[in-house]
Amino acid sequence: MSNEKSNEQLDGVDKNSAPNEPTNTGETETQSETETSEDTTTPESVNSSAETETSVETENSAKTEAAAAVTADSTHEQGTESSAGTSTAEAEEKSGNEFLEKVTAIAKGYWTFFLENLKAPASRAFDNTQKDFIYGYINFFVLSLFLAFGLYFQIRSATSFGGFGPVIGFSDVFFSVFFYALVSFVIGVAIVFGVLKLLMKGEVSFHDVVGRFGAMISIPVALSVLYFIISITGISMLTNFLALLVMSGIQIGVILTLYSHRKTGEGAFDPIYALFITYAVYVIYLGVSAQMILESIISSFLMF
Repeated sequence: MSNEKSNEQLDGVDKNSAPNEPTNTGETETQSETETSEDTTTPESVNSSAETETSVETENSAKTEAAAAVTADSTHEQGTESSAGTSTAEAEEKSGNEFLEKVTAIAKGYWTFFLENLKAPASRAFDNTQKDFIYGYINFFVLSLFLAFGLYFQIRSATSFGGFGPVIGFSDVFFSVFFYALVSFVIGVAIVFGVLKLLMKGEVSFHDVVGRFGAMISIPVALSVLYFIISITGISMLTNFLALLVMSGIQIGVILTLYSHRKTGEGAFDPIYALFITYAVYVIYLGVSAQMILESIISSFLMF
């Protein structure tokens, strides 16, 4: 009996343990599959992460290169602007130096021109150079300037009686006389040029006439400086005498300028008649314009 029970117990144990064997086998297979899958997926994930890191590094390097390019461009632009500003400043300085050199050269040339015409007015005035017309315009300016200064002081001293008299405005007299004299010289040259070209058929330019007439009035320019100085002192007789000399010198300059160009003319018009016509036109202009200027000056100080 005991042997049968022990056999039955052994059979029961075998029966109870038999079903567990497949379960353990399935779990073992599952674990092996999981390990296999883990082993299989690990290289792919590593590759994908490596690719992701590579792409990130590529993007970062691209951004870095772009930023470097922008910085280089901005630096280049700043350098270009700086070099442009430097070149502009250098160009302005160079142009300023060139202008100063030209002005200095003209001033030296004018002083030489003026002294030569004072030493030998006839020979130098008839031997003109290409730049004489520039010095001629300067003589017009200087002569007009000192005539205006001198006339202002002459009028002021003539209308002042022991400190009493009308108040003479400097601007009313000076600027009126200055611009009137300057315009009158240019118009006088234009009349001479017109007579030479139209009546005497001369081969001459306007600048030729300006240079010749400007050289001829160098002595009146020197006299106008003396006239200005004497007018400050209030010596009326000497002032009037110097003013008369200045006007006479201008008239002589017109005559010699017109007569010196007679040989360039191809026409048969006589220079003497040309001179009379020149003076007739110029006197008409002076008669009309001088009256207007004189009335303007008188009315300016009669108001006080």
